[in-house]
Amino acid sequence: MALVCSVAATVTAAVLAPASAVAVTPAAGCKAVYFVGSRGSGEQLSDGVNGRVTKGDPLYGMGKPVQRVFTEWTKTLDGIDVGTMYNTYTAASADLLKPSPRLVNSVKRGSLNLDAATTYWYSGVRPFVSSVDLGRGVLITLLTNKIRSCPNTKFVLAGYSQGAMSTHRALKDLQGTKAGAAIIGVFLVADGDRYNTDAHVYGTAPSDAWGVRTTLANMLKTVKPRPADVVNTGIVAEICDKNDIVCDFGVPALRNIGAATKTHSAYADAGNQAIPTAVADMRSRINSKIATHR
Repeated sequence: MALVCSVAATVTAAVLAPASAVAVTPAAGCKAVYFVGSRGSGEQLSDGVNGRVTKGDPLYGMGKPVQRVFTEWTKTLDGIDVGTMYNTYTAASADLLKPSPRLVNSVKRGSLNLDAATTYWYSGVRPFVSSVDLGRGVLITLLTNKIRSCPNTKFVLAGYSQGAMSTHRALKDLQGTKAGAAIIGVFLVADGDRYNTDAHVYGTAPSDAWGVRTTLANMLKTVKPRPADVVNTGIVAEICDKNDIVCDFGVPALRNIGAATKTHSAYADAGNQAIPTAVADMRSRINSKIATHR
C-alpha cells in the first residue's frame, strides 16, 4: 500500500492570497482540524496552482483543484490550528476516457449502445478508475490512524476526479466509526461516482448529473461497485460543470471529448467560480463545528 504522509508549516501570504492568519503548526501535536486532500486525473504530488510545490509545503500532494479548495476555505480560519494530509495513491490521466471510433460512431447516431459502452468500460474507463480503490483504502487508513492518536480532532476532506471517487466511497465505509464521525465537511470536485445526489450541488452541471462510472454501471450490471449517492449528504458539496467527461458523463460530452476534457481540468482556473462558490456556501457549516476546538 502506498505510504501516506502529512505536512505542516506556517501558512503565509505567499501560499494563500489574500493573506491568512491560519496557523499550521508542527506535525508532532494534534490539530483542531485536518484538511485531507486526494488529487486526481494524472496529477503529481508536486503539482500546484502557482507552479511546482515542494515537499514540506502544506499544499504538497493536493493537486490543483484540491489546493484551491484549501486556500478558499482557510481564508477565514484565523487562529484555528490546521494540519494538512494527502492521499499518495496514483491517479490515472483523463486521456484514458478518449472514446474509440466505435463509440464515436454510436454517439453520432445519438445514443450509447450496449456493445460500445462495454468496450469503452474495459478499454478506457476501468483503467481510469482502477486507482480509486487504492485511494479509498489509503484514505481510510490515514483517517483511522489519525483519530486514534488525536481523538478530538476533526476532518475536512476534498477530492478531485478519482480522488473525489475515492473519498465518495471511503465515506460509506467509514460510517459508524470514530473517524467517520469526525468528518465535518467534504468537497467532491468532478466526482465520477456522482448519482442522484442529495448533497449540496455547485457548478454548471444539472443537479441530476451522473458520473462516468455511474452511467456505465447503469448499463452494465458487471460494473462494481453499484451506483450509490454519497452518505451524510448534509456536509457534502458535489462540484461539477456541465459536460465534464467525468462527473456529467453522457452523449454531449462524448460528442465533444476535447471540450469535455478541458472542462474537467478547469476547476483550478481563476475564472472558474465553482469551487469558491461552494466553499463560501459551506464554510459556516464547517467552521461552526470546529469553533469549540480552538
